[in-house]
Amino acid sequence: MTRSTDAMVEQRRLSADMKRKRVLTELRAAEERGECPSLSALARRAGVNRNWFYRHPDIRAEVEKTAALLLSESEGNTLVTARKTTASTRAELAHAREEIRRYRARVAALELRLSELLGASFLEDLPPERRMMVANSREAADELTRLQQANYELQEKLRCREEELTAARSSIRELMVTRNRSNA
Repeated sequence: MTRSTDAMVEQRRLSADMKRKRVLTELRAAEERGECPSLSALARRAGVNRNWFYRHPDIRAEVEKTAALLLSESEGNTLVTARKTTASTRAELAHAREEIRRYRARVAALELRLSELLGASFLEDLPPERRMMVANSREAADELTRLQQANYELQEKLRCREEELTAARSSIRELMVTRNRSNA
């Protein structure tokens, strides 16, 4: 990636992290006040769109878990306690899935960067004549691809010409048969 692309990706990641922190801060504040947090109220207070919660299921699950905990504390019935257990399990699962997704994306980016760095390092360590061979092999591979494409196109043209020739021969045969019958 280019430097400007890296900077944009980093800025986007920082923005997402800041939104996540604002939402979690508002969630904790609502919990301390003893309020049952709703997605709409949290979105307003944190300055995010309500749809943001649906793109971050781990946070949404945590909000549901907190709401269920607050309900169970205030109401104290077993149905709410059962929902709390389900909600907490869902929250943990959603959080784990989101974390795994983030780690996989980060690992893929790191693997790509490592591959680029190792390739560049490998080329730098090669003697100049070997570097020329690598460059020549890349050029040869590009040329091979170009020639294969040209070959394919020529084969298609040949196939079309053969079909036209077969059709022309068939027409000539029919004309000769018709002419021979009319002369006979």
